[in-house]
Amino acid sequence: MQSRGHLIDGVRCPVGRSTAADVQRALDALERGARPWGERSPDERAALLERGARRFSSEPDPDGALAARLALQPAELAQLLARRPPPRVAAPRARAGGLSLVRPHWGALLSGAQAALAELAAGRAVLLLADPRVPELVERLADVLLEVGVEPGALAQLTEHGRNGLLEAAASGRVARFVLGVAGEDGRDLVAAVERAAERAGFGAGVVDLQPPEVELVRVERGVARVALEDDPERRAREVARAAFGRLETLSGQLDGQVGVVHVHARRLSRFTEALLRALEHEGLADPPAAFVDPSLSRHLEEFRDLGLDEGATLIHEGGPSQGPRGGARLTRLVFTNLEPQMQLVACSRPAPALLLMRGTAAPHTMSPHTMSDGLPGRGSD
Repeated sequence: MQSRGHLIDGVRCPVGRSTAADVQRALDALERGARPWGERSPDERAALLERGARRFSSEPDPDGALAARLALQPAELAQLLARRPPPRVAAPRARAGGLSLVRPHWGALLSGAQAALAELAAGRAVLLLADPRVPELVERLADVLLEVGVEPGALAQLTEHGRNGLLEAAASGRVARFVLGVAGEDGRDLVAAVERAAERAGFGAGVVDLQPPEVELVRVERGVARVALEDDPERRAREVARAAFGRLETLSGQLDGQVGVVHVHARRLSRFTEALLRALEHEGLADPPAAFVDPSLSRHLEEFRDLGLDEGATLIHEGGPSQGPRGGARLTRLVFTNLEPQMQLVACSRPAPALLLMRGTAAPHTMSPHTMSDGLPGRGSD
């Protein structure tokens, strides 16, 4: 399944992979369109963006392309997206000026819309890079915003492959702000790469003390849950199983906020573990999983398993549905216990269908908001 292509100056070109020339064409268009968009009043910008956000939220996948990519039915995709916080427009503020680049990570699904709306609300023109693994949401957002009246020159959308488009934009010296999604990493190497590319642009222009661009990282990480002494182990086991591996809750363990660590009160650990293993055979988790979206996840799971065994953790569950979606590769589930806080395994924060059971601790317990309906705590400390 291919991306629908690039959107530059209001024209969608059916090309799958962006090139350096595409990036430069997009930046040219944005520089022309930034002024008329920025000169609109903050209230006018906000009204247009709110209209676009509502339309996008009500119909994010009109042709079913995203649902098909994820091996979901359209109704299932609607349920999944309903669990995620809908994109909202920031309060109107004075024009910030300049160009922004927004490159969301696919695993956060709707965060790309949120980041793009925030940058546009501030009066910036935006280059929006779609992740080729799941480009449909970003492409749909760009189309909707033009439909509701955002200037064609205020928003360009390309399909990113690797870091080429990102670094080409940084090397141009024309982008003042970057908003980048990263998964399970601190992102320092990405920030450094952007700043090095921008430095080269300054030297090429004869500007030695060029101000580095602003880089904001939006982290996509696994969630953390807790099982307290007063909790019902059976009920909590069912909740955690869905929040870690649920097809419609987490795309079978691949999304931002997927539960990856459970801190269990010492007096509940044994009963909770038994109940969790039973829940993994029920709760709908034996159904075919969602599609493998990121091919690198398979290698990550292999390395995660090997690291856990090397560090002395106990692998108590390894398996999954008997078949993958539509006969494709299946997602393996991993569950470890007997872990220590200092293990490297515990430090791995990339969302994946892997779960760590840890004896009760005073560490913060966080969860993403879309799982709160399952009785799990929201983001933040207890």
